[in-house]
Amino acid sequence: MNTQYIVYQAYGKRDILNEVLVSISSLYKVTSFTARPQIVIFTDSVSYLASFLPPEIQLIDTPISKWKEWKGPQDFVHRAKIEMLRNFSNSFEGDVLYCDTDTYFVADPKSIFDQISKGDLIMHLDEGALKNSNNLVFRKLEKFLRNYQYQGKAIPSETHMWNAGVLGFSTNDKPILDQVLAFSDDLYAAFQKHVMEQLAFSVCFQQKTRHECQDTIFHYWDFKEYRELLDQFFQKNEGQKFGSWAKEIEMYNPIKMYDSKLKFLKKPYLLRKILKLLGKGYQIERI
Repeated sequence: MNTQYIVYQAYGKRDILNEVLVSISSLYKVTSFTARPQIVIFTDSVSYLASFLPPEIQLIDTPISKWKEWKGPQDFVHRAKIEMLRNFSNSFEGDVLYCDTDTYFVADPKSIFDQISKGDLIMHLDEGALKNSNNLVFRKLEKFLRNYQYQGKAIPSETHMWNAGVLGFSTNDKPILDQVLAFSDDLYAAFQKHVMEQLAFSVCFQQKTRHECQDTIFHYWDFKEYRELLDQFFQKNEGQKFGSWAKEIEMYNPIKMYDSKLKFLKKPYLLRKILKLLGKGYQIERI
C-alpha cells in the first residue's frame, strides 16, 4: 500500500494556524493511531504549531519569502498552493489528500484514500456549471471565457466548477499539477479573479475519474466568524497538550455553529434587520 499523506498549508495569520489545529484535532477523533495518514504542514510558524500538536506531525519550515516566490510575479495567493503541492510531490511519494485549513473531518478518510489508490482524483464538491449559474462570480467567468482560449482551445461554458478546498491525488500525478500551474498562470494573467486556481483544478482534474468528498470533510470557507472563537480558545489554552485542548475544542464544533448561522440567514430579511437592531442577531459563541 502506498504511503498516505494529509497535507496542509498554514502560514501568515494566526487565524489560519488556529484553523489547521482544529482540522487536525477532528482528524484524530475519527482515525486510529495505527491507520492514520502521515500529516505534513508547510508553515512559517513551526514553534507555534509544535506547541499545540503531537510530535509525530511533520512541520516543514517554509519562510514567508518562499510563499512570496510561490505566489509568482503576479502575486496570486492561491498559486502558492499549487507550487507547494508540486514541491511536496517532488520530495515525497504516495497518495496525497490536501486540505485547506478551514476543514473539519466528520469521518475517517479511508474511503477517499481507497479512491486515490485506484488512480482517481478528489475535489471537495461539484459547485455546478458556469452556464446559467446563479453565482455572480461564475457568470463573470462565463462571460470572460467567451473570448478566451488556452493553447488554441476554448473552455466550454458548460464546464463545472469544483471546490478546490480539498484535493486528492497520487504523487505520480505531478504532471497534472504542472498543467494546473501553467493553466492557472495563463488564466490569472488574462483575468485577475481569485477563483482562477479553482478553475484550473476543475478543468485539469476532469481528465481522470473524480470524486466529491463533502460527506467526509466539512469545508467552512464562508464562516470567518469562527476565527474569533478560535482566537479566544487558543489564547486560553496556550501551553496545553494536544490531548487536553483537542477534547475541549469538541464543544465548539464548526458544523453545529455554522448550522446556527444558516438558520438565522434563512429568516426573512426584515426580521433579520429587526433582530440585529435589538441585539438578537446571529453572534458567534464566546468562551
